[in-house]
Amino acid sequence: MIDPLTAFAAVKGAISAGKELHSMTKELAGFFDACDGAKKAHDKKKNSIFASSNEEAMDTWMKKQQAGGGTS
Repeated sequence: MIDPLTAFAAVKGAISAGKELHSMTKELAGFFDACDGAKKAHDKKKNSIFASSNEEAMDTWMKKQQAGGGTS
């Protein structure tokens, strides 16, 4: 039979892990929203006749950096 204190510690640990995962979902959703926004802005600017390819690339790179998406 499992010791009640051991069972309580296991349940408490599982609840804590679930809370951490739940709080992380907001951050992940924000990251993916920022990446999607940068891609949509890039596509819009790419189709513009007024933007140069260098300007468009630099703008996209900056937005990805701000979103935390790296340089790829």
